[in-house]
Amino acid sequence: MRKTLGVPRFEVAARARKFLLALVVLGLATFALGLAIDARRTWVDYLIALVYVTGVGLGAALFIATQYVCGAGWSIAIRRIPEAMTSILLPSIGGVLLLCVGSGALSATVESAGTHAAEVAVPVHEVSFRDPLLALRLLGCFLLWWVLSRSLVASSRRQDADGDVLHTQRNVRNSALLILFGVWTFCLASADLLMSLQPDWNSTIFGVLTLAGAFLASLAVLALFVVAFRRRGWTQLFTEAHVYDLGRLLLAFSIFWIYLWGSQHLLIWYSNQPEETSFYVLRHSGSWGVLSIANVLLNWLVPFGLLLTRAGRQSDRRVGAAALSILIGHWLDLYLVVAPPVLGTTPSIGPLEILPFAGACALFVLLALRSLAHSPLVPIRDPYLIESLPDLAAAHEH
Repeated sequence: MRKTLGVPRFEVAARARKFLLALVVLGLATFALGLAIDARRTWVDYLIALVYVTGVGLGAALFIATQYVCGAGWSIAIRRIPEAMTSILLPSIGGVLLLCVGSGALSATVESAGTHAAEVAVPVHEVSFRDPLLALRLLGCFLLWWVLSRSLVASSRRQDADGDVLHTQRNVRNSALLILFGVWTFCLASADLLMSLQPDWNSTIFGVLTLAGAFLASLAVLALFVVAFRRRGWTQLFTEAHVYDLGRLLLAFSIFWIYLWGSQHLLIWYSNQPEETSFYVLRHSGSWGVLSIANVLLNWLVPFGLLLTRAGRQSDRRVGAAALSILIGHWLDLYLVVAPPVLGTTPSIGPLEILPFAGACALFVLLALRSLAHSPLVPIRDPYLIESLPDLAAAHEH
């Protein structure tokens, strides 16, 4: 294991690299097979995977940005992890380009179900991502996320070399830009990519709800990385205090997510407009209804139960379990948004859904691990490192 100023450098094990590459190849092969078997279903799965990994990458960038803007010191020791998580944003640009060029039209058919079927009439429609204005808008959003996140990471890495506090000051300014434009453009992109599948339905809270889910998932990935590194023995770098703080954030944002989810649900239920209630008539009926219950359990109730106590938030095992529940729940949440308008009254979850998504996640992890291997695991010359790791920072001063 290599070390820089006493801080270890991460190295990707050959076995782990081969396993992740094998998952990526398997996912690509399943995606190609799915295009031949059921192209419409396969592009639905591709869209979910693309939004999932991109949202987690952007959520990591927003986490870094909020820490800079707030002047937070506790998170500096773990900042390399969300920096590495943003590596997915560059291939995501190619991913959205492939969606716009290759997907063609997704036929969306919303079939009414339940006791209110006669009251709801939603026409069949097609959504084409090949529309030039839509494609340019999406590419512009994805490029903006990568450029702004890359500026934060590059300045942080340069600070390792010269220790100049100007890098921190520059990142505070760039973080404000990322928060302002990143949140706005993500809400726009979520409407283009997700809400457009059911254009007769609209929700003013949808973009914020989708962003909350992505940010919560990014916190869950960050927590899993920290727990994994602690199990590897790096408890002096990734302390119990870091686990506790991440546990608090997971609890807080899972509550925030259910608040937004419930708010959207209650406002639509109260208005009782056919073009709005059609969204929930389908998703709360039959098999979709079971998945909707599981969605709430995985994204809120399970993390709430695991992290409600102080002991739970200090436990690596409980924080890791809550993070895993959230990550599964986030995929299910996106599936419930994207799939019902296209698949109709019957969900379909099988190898065509699981394997390409596993490949996308493997690519995400592989890129993150490669990024972690290219720099010290801790920003060793950040001027505020002492607030996150006082013992390590004091040792470097001597």
